[in-house]
Amino acid sequence: MYPLDKYVDVLLKLNISPIQVLFCQIIYERRHDLLYKIGEEGQIFPKEYLDDLVTKGLVVDTNPSANSKYAEYYEVTEEFSKAFYSVSTTDGDEFWKSYPPYSTIDGKKITLKAVNKEEMVKWYHKHVGSVHDHKKVMAALQFAKDRKLISTRIDKWLQAETFVDLWEMMKETPTEDLPHDRIL
Repeated sequence: MYPLDKYVDVLLKLNISPIQVLFCQIIYERRHDLLYKIGEEGQIFPKEYLDDLVTKGLVVDTNPSANSKYAEYYEVTEEFSKAFYSVSTTDGDEFWKSYPPYSTIDGKKITLKAVNKEEMVKWYHKHVGSVHDHKKVMAALQFAKDRKLISTRIDKWLQAETFVDLWEMMKETPTEDLPHDRIL
């Protein structure tokens, strides 16, 4: 689920309609099946909306004919990708650097980063950073590190969306010690 405030930010920044954002997002994700599903239900993406996206440099129309338009022949540009998927690979790198390299369980040192870094950073960008607030994910990671709650390999930790469970724990955990703890 993509945060709604980011949708609104993109709408305003790029001066496009919600339907145009939907079209671009579907094209970016290469989910042409969804465009055809929408079409089968009698909905269409108006030609003027698509032409506006081309004019604004957010999509490229490579349809072989001006008379027939097919979803497979549209591609989003880097401008749209950067605006919509504001997370960059630097976010994935930051997560990688912050994740502990190993953990000790029952006296045994276990490696937690036994995965391809480049692939992990790309996966983070697509499945975590573009969907969730990176700062909140990093806060959950720090919370887990501070409490020694990490014993899972980096890819498994992210795929299981462990950070979502940690967000709940963070809500229940006081941010400071109880008053009587400060008196002593």
